[in-house]
Amino acid sequence: MKKCLILFTLICTVCLLLSGCNDECEHNYADADCEKASYCIICGIVNGEPLGHDYKVTDCTAAKICKRCGSESAISLGHIADVDDGDCTTPVGCINCAKNAVEATNGHIDADSDLQCDNPGCTVAFPDESNDGIDLPELPLG
Repeated sequence: MKKCLILFTLICTVCLLLSGCNDECEHNYADADCEKASYCIICGIVNGEPLGHDYKVTDCTAAKICKRCGSESAISLGHIADVDDGDCTTPVGCINCAKNAVEATNGHIDADSDLQCDNPGCTVAFPDESNDGIDLPELPLG
């Protein structure tokens, strides 16, 4: 009896596979979505690729949300810094949102007395006051 049931199941499966769509059949495709490609609802043949998620940026530090299906990505974009002016006392904005990608410092620091600000990324140089404020002209070489 068990052998008959297995044989019957096998024959039915083969018949179903062979009776699916053929060259003369008009496929009836279901729409593709973010994760599944379009496929024929009769025979299962796949047509194309999944659409992929189309995330909208709501906040660089929050999860992204797909515009098509509403799914959330657990990964946030993070801020992407705009062009830095080289002065650590001014913030650097994010190119994706209205927030700061890099916050401003409270002031310049020259701990090693080299007349350059020691804060990371700052290119501000301090005036050399060793000549008592008098600008000396450059002498011609030669």
